[in-house]
Amino acid sequence: LLAALKETSDVLENSKTTVHALPTIRLFCERPEKWIEPYLIASLSFILPQFAASKGVQKACEDTGKSIIKRSKASSAEMVLEHLYQGMSSPKWQVKQGSATLLALLCKQHTKDVGHCLPDVVKHLIECLADTKPEVRNTALQVFKDVCNDTIANPDVKPIMGFIITAYTDPVGKTTEALNKLVMTTFVSTVDAPTLGLLCPMLRRRTMERKAEF
Repeated sequence: LLAALKETSDVLENSKTTVHALPTIRLFCERPEKWIEPYLIASLSFILPQFAASKGVQKACEDTGKSIIKRSKASSAEMVLEHLYQGMSSPKWQVKQGSATLLALLCKQHTKDVGHCLPDVVKHLIECLADTKPEVRNTALQVFKDVCNDTIANPDVKPIMGFIITAYTDPVGKTTEALNKLVMTTFVSTVDAPTLGLLCPMLRRRTMERKAEF
């Protein structure tokens, strides 16, 4: 049935057909059987590209994506992330924006599991922050802030987190300021995996820049 829905949803020109196909998947999300979940997550591969269709289809895609994420278990967070990464790498800006929006919801749903994957999450958000479309950049920035607020619990980093995020949006102009704030920070609490996931990409990039200068 999901394969049939995929064939139906692939016909982007027929918005009415697609709008009616996606709610059927949402009905599956309401079923309690555990075996359904892998198929629902797999359906993201053909749902996310539909964000590039008409407004009505976009709304149906967002609603369906939210239903799948809410239905997912914590152990499936990485599988969902892989589909969202593909969406965020799409050549179509609407797909990037829609996938990033769902990433924020996934983080709310499975905060701890997304936190463990923060290095990869940051990597893909950085790519969206450099997109030519302001809609993608603005969405990515808000998602970046939301994800960091949800996953970063380190009280030593919390006060300077805004500077670190800004360094990712403006690497040339703001990285030095963020690093200075980081250097002046006294670390008392344990630096956990999500915190390292936020800091390491910035530190790695600056290290590479320094090597290039020499």
